[in-house]
Amino acid sequence: MKKLLFVCFILLLSFGIFPGLVQAIEYEGLSVRPHQEDDEARDWFIYTLWPGESIEDRVDISNSSDELIEVKIYPVDADILEDGAFAPKAEDAERVGVGAWITLAAPELTLPPHDETYALDFTLIIPENAEAGKYTGAIVAQNKGYKELETEEGTTMLVVTRVGARVYLTVRGTKVEFLEIGDIELGEELGMQATIWNYEEEEISTKVEFDLFDNEGTLLESWVSSEEILEPENSRSVQFSKDTTEIGMGDYLVVGKAYRNGEEFKKSESQFRVGVVEFAVSNLVITPDTVLPGEEVTISIDVENIGNIESIYTATLKINDTLEETKDVTLVAGETKTVAFAVSRVEEGTYNVAVDDLAGTFSVKIPVPWTTILIGILIGIVILVIVIAIIVVLRMRQRLPK
Repeated sequence: MKKLLFVCFILLLSFGIFPGLVQAIEYEGLSVRPHQEDDEARDWFIYTLWPGESIEDRVDISNSSDELIEVKIYPVDADILEDGAFAPKAEDAERVGVGAWITLAAPELTLPPHDETYALDFTLIIPENAEAGKYTGAIVAQNKGYKELETEEGTTMLVVTRVGARVYLTVRGTKVEFLEIGDIELGEELGMQATIWNYEEEEISTKVEFDLFDNEGTLLESWVSSEEILEPENSRSVQFSKDTTEIGMGDYLVVGKAYRNGEEFKKSESQFRVGVVEFAVSNLVITPDTVLPGEEVTISIDVENIGNIESIYTATLKINDTLEETKDVTLVAGETKTVAFAVSRVEEGTYNVAVDDLAGTFSVKIPVPWTTILIGILIGIVILVIVIAIIVVLRMRQRLPK
């Protein structure tokens, strides 16, 4: 019987819907929530700290079921999805923020049935080199056991329960991100961008500067933004552009600088090349060229980047002049890669293949039934016997005396 592992993850999603009313989300008797003290109701863990700071807190974990529950507790990072949903990561996912900075007093607990709430201590330590910004995570309690559920299809599902409390963290400071610049085709625009966020407690003055150098270190052009005041919890984005036909092909360097309160705060350097994009496509291979209905045919080509910058080539496969599939492949200058497609057809016939300017065919043939082959063999034997008999009769007549 087929078995699947299904993880049920219940979060404190309802907290905050009704002000002043805080209840732990519970599933299968297991519940987790921020520790409550001095009649202070907390919906989530919410912290604002500077790099190098730390804070100690507690998370309440309880078991209201009729059975003893063994749980493991661990912190994880979380994402906020485009639709606003809070999405904690899996236990084995890499931890680089909240999940890495929380240390729990115990990794496992045994919770007797109908036990009082257990307050587990933990410490949140912000690294000295932590980048300013918003971070999200969760403290998760996961039942070490599982339940088996039978589906209508006859599959057994192993259900693991875990519940968690959200953690929202703001790391104080100024955050700057520069747009990475890659190789550019001649005629396209060189785009330069920097975004600054103010996560400090006071307003700051900000300014951005970009310098363009050629491969010999000669300054070609500079761009300087206006100096603007940035209020706490606000951001600004600065953008500049340059038509690459004005600078021509070659290797270049863009140096970006962000200033905070008149002093250089962050610097970025991007080396890139302005060049031409050109590809050579060759060696169309169709294997096998004759198949049975439903069998797979592999169609491949070799793509070589004969330009002088890294670029993306889009291979287009058509069958009988109808678009079948496209694939993108990234190649550095001078590199060759093989692009392969897998197709199949169920109808008998010959199919025309076109991959860009290369063309070929493959055939689908329905095998002859063995009964038809057997009948053909029998007919052939009968005809052979008749022919032999006629030859024998003719020779016998020739030997008879006249």
